[in-house]
Amino acid sequence: MGNIFSSVISCGCNKVPSKNNDKDKFFKPDIVDLSRNDESVLIIEKVDFCNERNSTNHRTKRFSETTPNLVVRRGQEFKLLLELNRAFDKNSDAFCFIFSIVGEDRPSLSNGTLQALVPSDGNNDNPSNWTIKTGASVDKTLEIIVKPAANAPVMVWKLAIDIKNIRNSSSNSFIDQNLIYILFNPWCEQDLVYLPDEDKRQEYVLQDTTLIYRGSHNSISPTVWKVGQFDKDVLQCSMDLISRIGKISSSNRGDPVKIARVLSAVVNSPDDNCVLEGNWGKDFSKGKAPFYWLGSSQIIQDFYRTWSPVKYGQCWVFAGVVTTIARVLGIPSRVITNFSSAHDTDCSMTIDYFVNRDDDNMDSIWNFHVWNEVWMRRPDLGDNEDYSGWQAVDSTPQEVSNGMYQCGPASVKAVKRGDVLRPYDCQFLFSEVNADRLFWHHNGPDKPIKLISKDTTCIGQFLSTKAVGKWEREDVTHEYKFEEKSEEERNIMLKVLKQSQHVFSKYYLNEEFNEVHFEMDIKDDIKIGEKFMVHLKVTNKSGLKVHRALGNICADTVLYNRNRRFQVKAIPFEVAVRPGSTEYVSMEVDFQDYYKKLLPQAAFKISCSAQVQNTDYDYYAQNDFRVRKPDIKFEISDTVLVEKSVDVVVILENPLPIPIKKGTFIVSGTSLKEDIQLKVTDIPAGGFASTQFQYSPSLSGPATIVAKFHSKELDDVDGFTSLKFRDRISYINQETI
Repeated sequence: MGNIFSSVISCGCNKVPSKNNDKDKFFKPDIVDLSRNDESVLIIEKVDFCNERNSTNHRTKRFSETTPNLVVRRGQEFKLLLELNRAFDKNSDAFCFIFSIVGEDRPSLSNGTLQALVPSDGNNDNPSNWTIKTGASVDKTLEIIVKPAANAPVMVWKLAIDIKNIRNSSSNSFIDQNLIYILFNPWCEQDLVYLPDEDKRQEYVLQDTTLIYRGSHNSISPTVWKVGQFDKDVLQCSMDLISRIGKISSSNRGDPVKIARVLSAVVNSPDDNCVLEGNWGKDFSKGKAPFYWLGSSQIIQDFYRTWSPVKYGQCWVFAGVVTTIARVLGIPSRVITNFSSAHDTDCSMTIDYFVNRDDDNMDSIWNFHVWNEVWMRRPDLGDNEDYSGWQAVDSTPQEVSNGMYQCGPASVKAVKRGDVLRPYDCQFLFSEVNADRLFWHHNGPDKPIKLISKDTTCIGQFLSTKAVGKWEREDVTHEYKFEEKSEEERNIMLKVLKQSQHVFSKYYLNEEFNEVHFEMDIKDDIKIGEKFMVHLKVTNKSGLKVHRALGNICADTVLYNRNRRFQVKAIPFEVAVRPGSTEYVSMEVDFQDYYKKLLPQAAFKISCSAQVQNTDYDYYAQNDFRVRKPDIKFEISDTVLVEKSVDVVVILENPLPIPIKKGTFIVSGTSLKEDIQLKVTDIPAGGFASTQFQYSPSLSGPATIVAKFHSKELDDVDGFTSLKFRDRISYINQETI
């Protein structure tokens, strides 16, 4: 770009729009000799982007560890310092600052990909406009204050400056090689992602580590996840994903709704070979098992290096990567886990299970499922705030939406109110958290199906996220639905069923029979290596008749989405229950029964089916739990000071009744440029493994160390510790006082 005149001509304009007629005259290209370079023209020798000051004010300082370029947030002023060949003379020197999006073949004023700005002393209060003004002029330096529009495209920008001497019309140009990253701004009230709570902004934008909850509704376990939004290549890759893969038009790159929808698509791989390939099997030999990952950084870095899908991910890994990309772009984001999460394949709002025909069971309930929430206003859903706030986004490829594997953003408020026809994908989200579960018995093509039982409360339990500012679980179930069995909740369900237009026309119910009552019980706080018991209580409420019940109790190991199960143990039973009495059936499952059949997540499905003889009554119940794995512990020898090495000890107890022959700790953390691998051998049954490494943080502030342990005998074990890095000088001064 030689100067503003050639730039504006290339954009199809003959001048830069301005309210000042004198400035319009200045920018008419026909009065300037572009080849002239008069010595009286002011020359810019250097542009100082004031990275230290700007990054502090824009809360982007941690990006300075991985990029030399300026990173700022839209809708907020940043400063440039021009170093000149002589002092600035406001009576003769004029500037035009040209900001344009990198990679645009023909940046344009009309779609916001080019901004040609003339410094002005006046105020422009329109947040949709860019502004620029001059600040202090000292000797051969001039301060320039720029404020991008609050709806500016979130992209990488470049800067060129045209200079003109008004007295003799001579001109000059300066093209800077540095780049400017412009992000969303949750601190700016005019930005659609504005979040009016500083603690939440710190948590959902700047916090680089979070907790993701896994397990089952009766055994919830936190997994630490290194978000790593400030790590190497993450910012650059995220910007490229929007422009290269997401293919969002330039005019829409400032719209967080469209960005969020694209993120739900580009993080998975089925449609466009993007970031992460899913694998819900057991063979991970061509990549890394989903439970191997400590965080998002390595996944994004590997993808950025090859532009091929990284192998492999499951729901919490997809959600972790979306959290990273959203936060690096400046969109507040958090991870949500839904326990007993429904997958409704036909949008019937019911999860239908045929107890005697596995091939007909297309719907499913996952022990848990993980997605994201992103915070934004929703002007596309109307002018009011009814649907603004948290929006659910799910990047796990489950069902196609508008021809692609994408889901959301779905307004959480709309889901709770049953407004499931609002864009995007509210119907699918509603069924995940509040569908009714129906158990059917199918006796053949010429016979009617029989509804054995229904459960209106089991789906959507303990929706969980990390609490703000604390390493604790926050329950957000109430944000997605009204209290189970309440009048509001049932009314919303009926409303949704009517909207779905996919309801069974007739239910074939059990005959009324209340004389025999079944109750299955499992002690669910079981540590891996221990045995567990399943108890079935059968009560005859009749005062006159003996009832005989017969059936089966079965324990299977399953993946967390309840696919690919292996039977561990099953027992048949037949009991005669006298009037007014109770009989018990118990099944014991020990370590040797289940150990070699355990799948990732160490989850079990326990089921019981029974019939009462000489009646039409059938009973079916199903429950899920997981055996609990130990936590990795940390010991730190000293106060952690910036740029001072400290010893960190990593400890793990072997809970198994067998030895662990060899294993590996993988450690990641704030200021660690790459993961550390620590190998251990020969951990006896009930014994401890201990190893250590040296840690030297580069920046002060809060930090987190995370670790995973892998071995043939015991896998998918993790732990974390949070700490605060202290500046050495301030610490010494405090100790002196």
